[in-house]
Amino acid sequence: MLVTFIYTIGDLESVLATPTGFPYIQVFYNATGSKGGATAMTMILVLSSVANAMTNMATASRQLWAFARDGGVPFHTTFAKVPARFEVPMNGK
Repeated sequence: MLVTFIYTIGDLESVLATPTGFPYIQVFYNATGSKGGATAMTMILVLSSVANAMTNMATASRQLWAFARDGGVPFHTTFAKVPARFEVPMNGK
């Protein structure tokens, strides 16, 4: 993906002096030639980043709970608790 991005940059000076303030949006605009296309490509990046952040948060909290359940972290009794009302480990988030 990086090779493709570098190939489509074009004139580096114009990309760095973009009025948007975000050079990658200018690269998308230069590649598509339309604001709609650049916006769509930017939204793909934004949504992908949000999904990635949510996945990382869920993974980290589940790993913390699993380590606490097995007694592998300090304060494991606190992190390993699972309230009966929610049936979800609440202290590991």
